[in-house]
Amino acid sequence: MSRWLSEATAKATARLRTLARPAEAFVGGADVAEAVARFEAWAVEHAGSVCDVGLAGSLVHTCVVPAEVVAAAEGDDDAMLDYARLQFEHYFGLDGAAWVLAASRDERAGLVCAMSVELLSGLRAAAATHHLRLRRVAPWWARGTQAVLREAMQGEREPRAVAAVEPGRTTLVVAQDGRIARVVGEASSAPADWRARLQDSAGAASLWSFKLGAEQPELVFARIEGAA
Repeated sequence: MSRWLSEATAKATARLRTLARPAEAFVGGADVAEAVARFEAWAVEHAGSVCDVGLAGSLVHTCVVPAEVVAAAEGDDDAMLDYARLQFEHYFGLDGAAWVLAASRDERAGLVCAMSVELLSGLRAAAATHHLRLRRVAPWWARGTQAVLREAMQGEREPRAVAAVEPGRTTLVVAQDGRIARVVGEASSAPADWRARLQDSAGAASLWSFKLGAEQPELVFARIEGAA
């Protein structure tokens, strides 16, 4: 009885502690099984918590929906999801039944992300086992990139590109005309190596980067000379 009471008290304490500021779990892995196993291990240590799950770039597909499609959708997520579903099927051969799609609510983003149903089911099962409340499941870089670009677009030295760096992978997000225009992910390279890519984009200005676990972004280089 005392052990059960102790565990119940610990879970209740964790829930109260994370209601206002959820615990953050980064979930990565070579495949779904490894990703779920890593989350399970994290869940054991954070039983009872409210949590936000940040997925590694390799576990998520991202589609940038053109501005004209977003405008025509008039707030209808289904139109954006239908567009992205066709892109995912064409470029990645994704089976629609095996993937769950979600559209960003930020009008400056126009993003649709896809993760496997198997992965989402695994995360939910682990959360249920350890009495976690999943508040958010999204690419780990989404919130940080959004914050950097939101602040940047209000200033004179707006960084129009952000490189999100995690172990083994870099995701580059490029903004033009006040909205996200490109998202590219590949095996990690130094953020400065993206200079040549950005020079091909007239809208590219400064490049900022932030690393997994870092609290603040870092300026890699200032506005590319000659960029519009």
